[in-house]
Amino acid sequence: MDTIKYQLNARRQPYGQGADLSLLNESVGNEVLAFHQKFPDYRVTPLRKLEFLSQRLGLGSIHIKDEAQRFGLNAFKGLGGSYAMGKYLAALLERDINTLSFCRA
Repeated sequence: MDTIKYQLNARRQPYGQGADLSLLNESVGNEVLAFHQKFPDYRVTPLRKLEFLSQRLGLGSIHIKDEAQRFGLNAFKGLGGSYAMGKYLAALLERDINTLSFCRA
């Protein structure tokens, strides 16, 4: 097996330090999912199997999310931005994000 080279982040902090992780819970996850499922173009992201890499690493399998088709953005980060905007607009409108709906203009 080949050697895989990597370098650790010299500024890394122990897990949970330096960051507010209170948003990472099941309730918020469900809210984010429900928010995005309201989008007319929302689709579940397909998983792609990386057979060659899993064989090279001696693992049973490796799967990755294929975000290439996500809302035509070719990136997964669009979901974080859309949720942040949804929260911002909901606050401006003094409404719960779960009451917002979406349509194409």
